[in-house]
Amino acid sequence: MSDTKNIAPLKLILEGQFWDSHIYRGKLYLFTLDGCLHTVDWDRLVAEFIVPDDLALPMQCAFSRNDSLYENQRDPVQQDPQVREVIQNKFVQLGKHHQTPRLADWRRYLISTQESPYPFPHIDATLYSNGFFFVSENGVHVISTKQLEARGKKKWKAAKLWDCPVISLDASYGGLAMAAGPEGLFEFELTDWVHGDTRQAKQIDKGVCTDCSWAYYSIVGSSHKQGGVFAEFVKDEKEDGRMTRQDFEPTNLGRSWRDAPKMQHRFEKVISPRELFNQDGYCWGGKDKICQARDGEMTIARYTPWLNGTDRFRVLRRVIYDPGKANPVTAAVAPFGSIIELDKSIVIVRSDDEILNIPGVSVNWRVFNRSKQYENQLHVIYERRLEVYSFNHDYFVDQKEKFSGIRAYGSLNGDFGR
Repeated sequence: MSDTKNIAPLKLILEGQFWDSHIYRGKLYLFTLDGCLHTVDWDRLVAEFIVPDDLALPMQCAFSRNDSLYENQRDPVQQDPQVREVIQNKFVQLGKHHQTPRLADWRRYLISTQESPYPFPHIDATLYSNGFFFVSENGVHVISTKQLEARGKKKWKAAKLWDCPVISLDASYGGLAMAAGPEGLFEFELTDWVHGDTRQAKQIDKGVCTDCSWAYYSIVGSSHKQGGVFAEFVKDEKEDGRMTRQDFEPTNLGRSWRDAPKMQHRFEKVISPRELFNQDGYCWGGKDKICQARDGEMTIARYTPWLNGTDRFRVLRRVIYDPGKANPVTAAVAPFGSIIELDKSIVIVRSDDEILNIPGVSVNWRVFNRSKQYENQLHVIYERRLEVYSFNHDYFVDQKEKFSGIRAYGSLNGDFGR
């Protein structure tokens, strides 16, 4: 692992009273406390943000094209140690340039403003294949991103997909995973909704579930009551019976969520956190990492579904993230590390083993693991501002060897498919 400790996270500040923020395909979606949704031309904002000419490239990679460095690491030119050192030093210099807070005038780049097309305030939301999915006590709704960007006076309303109150959701592989609190953990194929199928979502587990995310074809459910649940699905086998990593990456998503291919996986079993970690604790995860936290210590495990038997799940390391032994309010994992929200701060266990503490009580926060241009971003909303963090150390970390953080798409030494 190269020394990346001197690559500090970058930060842009957007002033306003926000409820939620999302970023997807060049657009920033801001929900304000007055019930409005603002669509911002984010890539243009970044392109026109004033920085020294020699720092324009790292600025673009940091805030609007993080995929360019991950994907180009296969290029032999970028494997040259001197070239990598030049790129790394540019991020170091940009970090010094951002030592003082940098304000971003988001209103100047507004594309449209409209009333929220969902019952406000929503509880959770996710963007997937040009669809914006929202959940609340009123159920699950979706609207096209093209409708959100349309100018004019027409008032768009989201379509309701399901009546059940939902707390959290995640989308991948043509389906939704949904945490419905005391009702349990559910999943549903989007093709069923598109084709007018009236079946209810399939219940995966009856235990209390407050958050959820995809770990390849499996689903990690989180719960403060029982720690969570790992619902393992397996991909339908090939004719030759052999599976590779590429078989587990989402591909051929179609032009929109309505064109999503039918899910090709089958339910295997439900595994409790105690079975995985030999102890109880709050669990979360994504892609190749499953995490558990209790009493200020995080345990990290690697999930490799294309392997057989006990090799599919292996505990890697334990990390002290809080000497005060605080337990998570909620947590998530991104390529740059694990993010753990505590009562009065957010802790990031970076993929280079550095630990960053962001003090303060936040209104909301998000990472964006399916927005390939923005996987390095963390959005943290406070009472009167949004702080957009950009973590860029992970470009220079060995993706196969790192402990904290999920494996990035298109990265070095990888067998990564898109």
